[in-house]
Amino acid sequence: MTDKVFDSKINSILKYNIRLLKEIGMDIVVEGVETEAVLKQFEEMGCDFIQGYYFSRPLPPQEFVEFVQTQERNR
Repeated sequence: MTDKVFDSKINSILKYNIRLLKEIGMDIVVEGVETEAVLKQFEEMGCDFIQGYYFSRPLPPQEFVEFVQTQERNR
C-alpha cells in the first residue's frame, strides 16, 4: 500500500498530513516499505521511523537481536 505514495493525489494528502502532525509534535511511523524508491519518498516527507521488508523480513526475537547488533557494528 505504501507504493500509493507515487499517486499525485495521495502524495499531496500524505504531505499535508505529515506536515500537520509534525507541527503538533507527533512522530511519524511508516510501515510496509518494500523498495528504495518508496523509502526515499517518505524520507523526503520527513517521516521519523520507517520499517518494512526493504530493511528485513519479520524475524524471531533472537534473530532480531543479532540483526540489530550486526547493523550497529556496520555503522
